[in-house]
Amino acid sequence: MSTKNEIDFDFDALEAELYSALAKAFTSLQLDFPDENFYNFTLSVSPSMVYVAIAANTEDGLNSTAKYFREKYPKYAEVSFDDVKALFRHEFGDFAYFAHGQDMSAYDAMLKRADEMLSNFVEETDVLLDNLLEELNDDFDAAWKFVGPYHDRILKVCERAMKRIDEDKVFELNSRRDTATLLVRHGDSEPDPEIARRLNPESVYTRFLKEYDHAQTVQKRIYSSQ
Repeated sequence: MSTKNEIDFDFDALEAELYSALAKAFTSLQLDFPDENFYNFTLSVSPSMVYVAIAANTEDGLNSTAKYFREKYPKYAEVSFDDVKALFRHEFGDFAYFAHGQDMSAYDAMLKRADEMLSNFVEETDVLLDNLLEELNDDFDAAWKFVGPYHDRILKVCERAMKRIDEDKVFELNSRRDTATLLVRHGDSEPDPEIARRLNPESVYTRFLKEYDHAQTVQKRIYSSQ
C-alpha cells in the first residue's frame, strides 16, 4: 500500500485546549446558575466529531422532561412517572441545559477553538479515508481499520480532559462531587459504562449502573408493548 496511513494531527494540543475550555465552560455554567444542583455533567461529541458541547441537568429539569413526554406520547403514560424519569435521566439530548433547553450559546463560544481543531481533524481523516478507499477498491472495513483508531483517540482525549478538570474540582462548585455523574457521549450512542467507571468515584459509578439498568428495563417494557 502506497498511501500514507497516518495523519498529522496534534492530539496533545487538542487535549490542552479542551482542558482549558471545558474548565471555563463548566465553571461558568455553575456560577451562572448558583442555585442549581446538577446531577449530570456531560461532554457531547457530535456524530461526525466536528464539534463538542457541554450538557447538564437537574432533578427539576428531569421532572419537566418526564411530564412533557408522558403528556405528549401515550406510550410513556403506560409506565410510572418514576420509570419515565429513569429512562431520560442520562439522556443529554433532553437535558434542561443543552441545545433545546437553556440558551447555551455563551458556553458553546468558549469551545470554538476546540471545534476548529476538531474540524481540522475530520478533514485530515476524511482525506485519509478517501485515499485508502481508492487503494483498497472501496473496501470500507479494510480502510476503517486505519481510520477508526483515530476517532477512538479523540474520545480518549475528551475523556482525559474531563478527568483533569474533575481533579481540579470544577464540578464541585454548587454541590458535592458524589451527587453528579460525569459522562462523555459520542453522537446518540448509549452511555458507555466503562467511560462512566473511569470518570467517576466508585459510589457514583455504582449508582449510575443501577440507573442505567433501570432505564434499559423501562425501555424494553415500553417498546415491547408497541
